[in-house]
Order: sequence, then structure tokens, then C-alpha cells
Amino acid sequence: MGRVKQMCLENEEKFYDIVSSIVSNCDSVQECLSKVDLDLVRHLPEKDVEEIVNDIWTDYWQKFSEMNER
Repeated sequence: MGRVKQMCLENEEKFYDIVSSIVSNCDSVQECLSKVDLDLVRHLPEKDVEEIVNDIWTDYWQKFSEMNER
């Protein structure tokens, strides 16, 4: 694998980790987006980045909601 591709994949993993670590403190996807370093994923289209954050945010809050129903 090329160095640039490897760097992009590593940055994506860092981005996922960062989003996952802050999502519990965000009331919306937009708030989450405003708190993360988008430079890590500048190689991705904006729509894809928003979709990633949306998926992580939705998964977290759905699990949170399910846990609190019990």
C-alpha cells in the first residue's frame, strides 16, 4: 500500500476515534461536526464526512436511549 493511502486510512481511524470520543457531549450531528478536526479527512467528500459523523452519532444515541429504557 502506498504511503499516502496508508496515511489517509490512519487519519480516517483517528477521525472515527475522535468522533466516537466526543459524540456523548454533542446534542446534534452539526455540533459534533463543529468540534472535530475535519483536516484529518479532507481527502473525503464533505457529504461522506457528514454521513460518517451522522452514523456514529445516531448509533451512540440510539444505544443510549435503549439502555435508558430498561
